[in-house]
Parts: sequence; structure tokens; C-alpha cells
Amino acid sequence: MTKVTSSFGPDKRWTTDVKVQYMNMNAKNRPISGQNNSNVYSTLFTMPRSMNILDFKTH
Repeated sequence: MTKVTSSFGPDKRWTTDVKVQYMNMNAKNRPISGQNNSNVYSTLFTMPRSMNILDFKTH
């Protein structure tokens, strides 16, 4: 994380504050947060459109 603060203008009355943060995370098999996977509606809404729902009929 990098932070830069600068004062400028007449009598240095104005200030600016800039922060830059970069995160590179590589994780596998993370749980889905904020969703209930047991709910059939959340499963249907997150299913890709290219999948045919009738393929899951026998399950």
C-alpha cells in the first residue's frame, strides 16, 4: 500500500490524499459467501446459461 499526501494552494490550505493498494491473491476451492447453496433458486440463478436444466432431471 502506498499513500501520498500533498498540501498546495495559497498558504498551503488545500490538501490531497491518494492511496493505492494492490492485492494479488491466488486461492482455490473458496466457499461462496453471502449465498445459501441449499436454496434451489440461488443455484438456478448462478448456473451458466449454456447448461440445460433438463440434464439434471434424473438427479
